[in-house]
Amino acid sequence: MVTARTTVRGDTLQEVGKVAQALARLQPELEALVPGVALGELEVWIQDQPHVYTFPSDMDYDAEGLYAPDLKRILLARGTQDMERVLAHELTHAALQSPWDRLPGTLEEGLCDCVSAYLAPAGAARLRAGRLSGAALACGGIHLALRVTPMSKGPNDEANGVWETQILLSNPPIVPAAHEAVFAVSAGLSSSKLSTESKRAFYGLSFLAMDRIVKRSGFVFAFELCQRAEESGLETVPEAWILEAAGLEATESSWRRAAIEAFGKEELTHLICMYPSGLAGALANHITSRGIDLEHERWWEVLSVECSLVEGTTSTRLNDLWPIRVAVAQHLRR
Repeated sequence: MVTARTTVRGDTLQEVGKVAQALARLQPELEALVPGVALGELEVWIQDQPHVYTFPSDMDYDAEGLYAPDLKRILLARGTQDMERVLAHELTHAALQSPWDRLPGTLEEGLCDCVSAYLAPAGAARLRAGRLSGAALACGGIHLALRVTPMSKGPNDEANGVWETQILLSNPPIVPAAHEAVFAVSAGLSSSKLSTESKRAFYGLSFLAMDRIVKRSGFVFAFELCQRAEESGLETVPEAWILEAAGLEATESSWRRAAIEAFGKEELTHLICMYPSGLAGALANHITSRGIDLEHERWWEVLSVECSLVEGTTSTRLNDLWPIRVAVAQHLRR
């Protein structure tokens, strides 16, 4: 299907039409939202696994989408969960003009994620949860508090039966000083040899920095940083400028704290669904210790379970989260 500026290729008219319809909305909204963008002729290919056939060594099977600038082609994974968000991200890559190329390291990925969150709000919370957790895990992890309260039958039952514990979500340090390396490493290249976990860390950190800049000062200010670097004869925006604009310090603890503080209730819920095992294991052990008769009682009907960020103010209830119910059931069967 061919639109005014874009050719969309796919297996069926239905999937092509869906992408073409999204493009018709996203293109003018992108150009209105972000300075220094322009879209010319473009192709969008819908594939089972996004990759450029001509260059098999450049394949990135973890990606939901890719942009091949030499071919002016966006590659979308068929059936991706957040098609509009992924399309908006890749469309931003395609539209960015100089001096946006002054953004250092992986920060262009953070910018494209910020734009996609604005243009495709339905997928924004899931995106933010993934990126913020990637940033926090790269900087030491996330402390979660679990609070279990029996659904009271008497005046003293609730106070006497409350159980609390803490769990640390963490990864082994994959990239030393990732909060510094994000300014030097171009993790978004499809030819990058980085592991999936390393890319997740860099994407998360770049999103955190750009999201804070945009929230504090807008896309225009981010663009002005690039203009200032160009006018100063600098190849890239200096790290110190980015840190100042984002309100971050050059320490791992500052980045981790900022990532955790950015979690809202929706993001925390998505985080728990992404990493249910640790919480489910602790909850399953507690259910067993209480002697709940699982043949006749459902734990989510007799216990109120809440999870919160130890270093934040956000909390959410776990009772109705199916990934937690499934994970708890799996632990109880062991």
